Parts: sequence; C-alpha cells; structure tokens
Amino acid sequence: MTTKRTDVPAAATAASRPRPVKPPALCCHKRTGRAFVTIDGHQHYLGTYGTSEAARSYGALIAERFGLMPPTIAQEAARDPGRTVSDLVAAYALHVADYFKNGHPSQIAHETLVLRHLDHLHGRLLLRPWDPRSPTRPEDHFGPMHLEAWRDLIVTHRVVRDAEGEPFRLEPRPEPLARKTANDWLRRVRVAFRWGVARELVSPSLWTALEAVASLRKNRSIARESRKVRAVPLHHIRAVLPHLSPALAAVLRVQVSIGARPGEVLGMRVADVDRQGVVVDGKPEWIFRPAAHKGDWRDDVHPGYPLLEADRAILEPFLVGKGPDDYVFSPRDSEAYRNALRRQARKLKVWRAHAPERRRARYAQRQAERCRAQGRPRILRAPTLHYSVDVYRRALERACDAAGVPRFSPHRVRHTVATRIRAAAGVDAAAQALGHKGLDAIHIYAEASIETVVRARRAVPAVS
Repeated sequence: MTTKRTDVPAAATAASRPRPVKPPALCCHKRTGRAFVTIDGHQHYLGTYGTSEAARSYGALIAERFGLMPPTIAQEAARDPGRTVSDLVAAYALHVADYFKNGHPSQIAHETLVLRHLDHLHGRLLLRPWDPRSPTRPEDHFGPMHLEAWRDLIVTHRVVRDAEGEPFRLEPRPEPLARKTANDWLRRVRVAFRWGVARELVSPSLWTALEAVASLRKNRSIARESRKVRAVPLHHIRAVLPHLSPALAAVLRVQVSIGARPGEVLGMRVADVDRQGVVVDGKPEWIFRPAAHKGDWRDDVHPGYPLLEADRAILEPFLVGKGPDDYVFSPRDSEAYRNALRRQARKLKVWRAHAPERRRARYAQRQAERCRAQGRPRILRAPTLHYSVDVYRRALERACDAAGVPRFSPHRVRHTVATRIRAAAGVDAAAQALGHKGLDAIHIYAEASIETVVRARRAVPAVS
C-alpha cells in the first residue's frame, strides 16, 4: 500500500507537472482558400480548407510532429468522416485515369474539366443526406438544387488559372457555353455520382434525386445553340491541299477517300495495312484495319476500310523502308523531307557547325536561356512518332486561312465521305463504310441530298 507524501506542497506538485503541448491551429489562407498550419515558422498547406481531406492531413501532421491527435480530429475519425464532393471527385478522377489509360486522352481531358468545375464550386459540400439532429445546415449538403445551380453557372462562367501551380478561379466566359455541351457535362456528373453509389461513397437516394435535374431545353435558357455539323464541300478540301505538308496532305486525301476517323488515319501503322486484303469481282484490294476502334468496348468487329488503287498510290511512298510497327505518317519523315529541301536550296557551303547534332545543341541552349529568363521550368519534349489530332487540326486551320476558305475540323471530313456514299449507294452502304453497327448513327453523319430527292420526284408519275 502506497502512502501519499504530505511534505510536498500542492503548488510545487502542480508546478512540477509537464504542461500539455498545445498544437498549432488549422488556418485558412483567405486569397486561395487553402488550409495551412504553421510549425516552426514554416507553413504546411494541406488542401482546401473545410474539407475532410484537409482535416485528416492536419491530424496526421500534428500526430507525427507532436505525438498527439487533436480532439476534433479524433472525434471525426471515430465517427463517419463525412465525405464531401471533393472526396468523390478525387476518387472518380483516379478511376477515369485508369479506365481511359489505353489511348483515350481526350476522354480524360473532358472528364477532368467537368470534375474541376464541380470541385471548385461545390467541393466543400457533404454527400450524406441532411439530418435535422446534426449540427450542419441543409445548404451544407449537396443536392438537386446545387446541381441545378451548377448547371446554370457553367453556361456563363468557367474555372481557370493563370499558370501551373496557381489556384483556380471563376471568371465569365467570352460567350455562353453551348447547350449540348452543358447537357453533356450534366450527364458526366450524373455518371460520376452513379459510380459513387456503386462504391458506397454516395447514397442511392442522392443519386436518384440528382437524376431529377432536367437538361437544358432548346431556346429555354441563355445557353448558346450550336450549329449542326455539316459536310465539307469538296472544292474547299481541294483548295487546302497545296498549303499542307506532303504527309498531312496525304492524310487528308486518304481520309476523304476511306472516311476513317482522324485519329485512326494518323495512328496507322504498316502492320495495320493488309496487303493481301480481299478479292472482289476478281480484283484484289488492300484493307486498312485500325488497331483500336471506337466500338471495341462493345466487342464490335470493324470490317476495315478498303484501300482502292488511288489510295494505294497515296500510301506507297510512305511505306518504303519501314517496319511493321512503324507509323505510316511520321513527323520525323516530314522534318527530314523539309531539311532535304532546304539543303538542296542552300547556296552557301555546309560547314561542320551546321551539322544536325550541333544545331540541336544550340537550339537546346537557347531554349534553356529563354526559360531561365522567363522564370519558368524547362520542359523537355520527346520527339513524337506520329501526328496528333490537335496538330492535324491546327495545320488544317492554317491551310484554310492561306487558301481563303472557311475553317473546318478534321472530323467534318468524315461527314463528307458519309454524305457522298449515301448519295451513291444508300444509307446501309454508308453505315457499313463508316463502321457503324446500326443506322441511327449514320443519319448524324450523312446528310440528305437534294439531288436524290429530285430523282425520286422524277420517278413518281405526276398526278393528272
């Protein structure tokens, strides 16, 4: 049995006890809205202030540095963490990056853009339904009214940032967002919440409530009405051909012949061209079978694009000296062709300093000096093996400006091919030529020809 000492005064006992360590408070940076904590004179930024992610990061940092957990964080860890819209956005972004990792960068970019707008405007809102007994307010919980307000706001405003690493901000759009684009963004948000229901991140009742938010109707909102995508006239295509490089001119000529998507033609490899092909009416024809097709996820079998004699004449110069895995249309070949023309037109003697490796070294040095003067990091870009759709589109826009014709995108060329095949062989042939499984999609691409209507009227006897 232990006895209590009576010879030590109470004041001395209290003074000898170690004082409890009080952790620094979690603060909010007013200009950026980020949470931070100051430890030993250094500010640690922990994400968006008010989110559970910032609270958990703060608790982990305090526990690591001081060996304790703040009471509020301990209580939060003991009960439901209260997931927010930002938590759903972060989880769904990882899913999108993994799901579209095989050759779909545009899908990842579109989903990221939508998620960025949703996270910036409603990232702090809670996902769980509001309970009157909880200390939170009803407006702190995400619901159909928030989604409807977000749908209307993205039409007139956008989320941007001035430079890499800077916080995002909201600014008015130069012109309203297209109605179809706004409805597509709304659909993508619903898909994200449906994915959250399957992962038990979102309650089914919330997703059902969000499905009640209606899409924008035509001429019932301030959203811009986009024009229908039309086929490109053939004389416009012929006018831009002289203003393109030989490789991109060949890409355009092949695309306007076979009707493939821009990405399929640009990603064509030598192995994708079946030179054995098929024999039709006693005449052999090559077949271009893309390695990746838009309908692969539906297990659709693409019949391929026939390459007739005129198409083979375009491709054969680009197939010489290449292996099965080489791209048919490569920027390296175009650069070598351009340098050869410059070398032929050169009038001065070629000195040792003009060697390609020395020119590349001087260019790298000038680029490094330029980046150092501007205070930005130097980005080393690996040489590309094939053209991207963006490069193709920008080249077409410059060629259209030089030729004096209205600008058109590469995908509109596919509409031109569908319209021509429909006028010559009917809707069913056009659908098969473009690789469509049904006839619904071909009506989007192939326009009705007035010449076909006139011939049909002439075939019908007049009523006397």
